Amino acid sequence: MPHHFFLGLYLFLFPIHCFAQPDENLLYRLMSSQRSQFASVLQNPDRYEVQIIYTQIFRDSLNKPHLQENSFRLNPNRYFNPASLVKLPVSVLALEKLGEILVPGVNKYARMGTDSAFACQKKIRANLPNDKKYPCLARYIEQMLLVSDNEAYSRVYEFLGQAYIEKKLHDKCFQSARIIRRFNNCDSSENRHTNPIRFYNADLQEIYYQAAQFNSKPFYPPFGKVGKGLAYIDDFGRSLKGPKDFTYSNFIALNHIHQMLVDIVFPGLKGEESAFRIGEGDRRFLLRALGSYPREGEWTDYQPQKGYYDTYKKYLYYGRVNQEVNPHLRIFNIVGWWEGYLSDCAYFVDFEKGIEFFLSAVIYVNKNQKFDYQFEYLSEGFPFLAHLGRLIYDYECTLIKDYKPNLSDLNFFK
Repeated sequence: MPHHFFLGLYLFLFPIHCFAQPDENLLYRLMSSQRSQFASVLQNPDRYEVQIIYTQIFRDSLNKPHLQENSFRLNPNRYFNPASLVKLPVSVLALEKLGEILVPGVNKYARMGTDSAFACQKKIRANLPNDKKYPCLARYIEQMLLVSDNEAYSRVYEFLGQAYIEKKLHDKCFQSARIIRRFNNCDSSENRHTNPIRFYNADLQEIYYQAAQFNSKPFYPPFGKVGKGLAYIDDFGRSLKGPKDFTYSNFIALNHIHQMLVDIVFPGLKGEESAFRIGEGDRRFLLRALGSYPREGEWTDYQPQKGYYDTYKKYLYYGRVNQEVNPHLRIFNIVGWWEGYLSDCAYFVDFEKGIEFFLSAVIYVNKNQKFDYQFEYLSEGFPFLAHLGRLIYDYECTLIKDYKPNLSDLNFFK
């Protein structure tokens, strides 16, 4: 029987009251209306470590958004591996740091070279003549947000420096956030050291130099020592018994990454200053990259025939399947995929139906509790996220709101 029948039955039993108080059981009841899709998670929520945030958006007569948050098993104090979710805050912080460098010509489009001054550092030249694909922060950020490129992330991490990232996140009240490593095999000491950076103008003249940096501040893991699982494979391919140590891994709470995306979409929504100090041009640059398909990059060239299909990193709603996209739907999102964890933080917009909402989720698929790379991503993780995104989208299609949103300022893709 089609899932729309069960959603319709749910709506008959539980009438919609727009602009009501947050319903703590809404997500549970919606998932319960489609037991065939969500039975495993509902019966074993601890095993899957599922967390979900669903933020409804109601516009008033002036098109101002008002948010109503719903969550399922949200726990900011429970560790999960955010993997590439951290690419969103480092992208925004890189743009913020550029704004603090008051040197003419230093911007996201300027050539940015990376030197090597310590172990586990990679040198990237930016002053090569006739280099049409020269490194710059605009290119790196697009690479991260379009296809979740790890090398691009490491270059931006090095531009920021570990201490700068920590201070900025803490100043913005994301105290439990820890972004303390590149995405490679550098150890914790090597990740404290970040490279010298050089910016060049179009004539290949150096216009700004940032010396190598070292974070001397002691590291305090937000949850103390973190170990997970019964066994794991180490960096040398050996199978070892005992929990895997995640103490020195990155971390950001799901509600924090969700809040960051909300702030990028709706800066200063509550009458306060935006958490991030970036200009409107940079904000729109971020939004365009978050909502684009890989082939739509302005600084990159990712083609479907090379495996970068349109649904490449749109886990909520599409999962991990190459399929035809809904032509009216855009998903502005960031994803994570590592060590048995899958996550997606997204802002959905249907320009034809006037639908918009935020949805973030994480699921852990490691049935045998061994970090042996035999995770149930394809059989359980991606299908769960796809079903969840479609469930909430279908629910939003049933809501009758007082005012249809004007979303024209988000349509970068005409």
